[in-house]
Amino acid sequence: MTPMIERTQPESAETALSLLRPFPRAKDDEHAWRSKDFTPVNDSIRGGISNSDLEVVGEHIKEAWPHRDAGASASDLGEAIFSGFLDTTKLGGAGFASQSFTRPLPQKLDAHHFSGLRLVIRHPHDSAASQPASEPGGGEAPVHSYVLNLRTADPVKRPDGRNESAIVYEWDFDASKAQGFNDSSSCRSKAGIPAYVEAQWQDFAATYRGRPAKDAEKLDPAKIKGFSIMARSNFGKQSGKFELRLVELQALRSTGSAIGTSHAIEPRVSPKDALNEKHSLMGFHQTMDPLSVLQSGETEEYPGKPRFEEEGHQNGLRAAKTSTTLLVFVFAILLGLGWLVWSSKPRAILKKVGWHHCHDN
Repeated sequence: MTPMIERTQPESAETALSLLRPFPRAKDDEHAWRSKDFTPVNDSIRGGISNSDLEVVGEHIKEAWPHRDAGASASDLGEAIFSGFLDTTKLGGAGFASQSFTRPLPQKLDAHHFSGLRLVIRHPHDSAASQPASEPGGGEAPVHSYVLNLRTADPVKRPDGRNESAIVYEWDFDASKAQGFNDSSSCRSKAGIPAYVEAQWQDFAATYRGRPAKDAEKLDPAKIKGFSIMARSNFGKQSGKFELRLVELQALRSTGSAIGTSHAIEPRVSPKDALNEKHSLMGFHQTMDPLSVLQSGETEEYPGKPRFEEEGHQNGLRAAKTSTTLLVFVFAILLGLGWLVWSSKPRAILKKVGWHHCHDN
């Protein structure tokens, strides 16, 4: 299993690009979690009885919900819930349940601008890990480990309607060890609190039918066609009911890249709204996407003002300063020339202006 990245504080929003998030916070429908974008892929295709589902909290009121309303949202509104039952008895210790994302990601990724992925999750309030003795699913422990799968090729259908097996890039993570945003405690000890797990591109291992594919090329993020979230038995290590709340999927920006060093703009909110955001722990979603800042040309120094307007203003100031400096320089030269003329022939000049004659009288 890939080691967790330990941090006591999350990276700032300017270092990550939101790919999927709750609909009250999404900048458009393409960036929102939508249940219609997922389809189940369970071990039933091999004769198993595991099952899975993905639903979005409050999706039925989505159309009526005020877009980007900072103060009215429930803490988990628009989040995706991946749940189901993982069985190991039917297939001799094996078992899996997954939900596959059926459309392209809303943002094209590449290895230069992005270094990996971050998944923001919530641990369930009522632990789905507590299994009745009569329905354990045959595994040794409750479900706490999940897999994020990336595919780089579109599925090819077989004559029987199922997809052909293909290379998949897998990353395993333990949800119970996800890092909290405000402290170093695990999300298991603070049920319902947002936490995160993240991986670099090299952490995604190439597999074929669940086994290592040593001859496969390394993951190229520019070729990512889609992803899936999976719970699997790990050969009887875990089973039973499971529930994983998905808050946000992000792409981690590469340090030093042109896009990665952009600034995020914090929306102006009242102290009351800010307090509500802190209490609901949804302020994480309130930050605007850095890429949208780049696209609109806004700057941190001039929030809401396009970059070209700021540059024009600065250019105008520089031009005015240059003109003033030039005028002062010309005036100083003329003054110096006048003084030289005066010092060489003072009496002749005084006579011309009548001063010398009056002085003699």
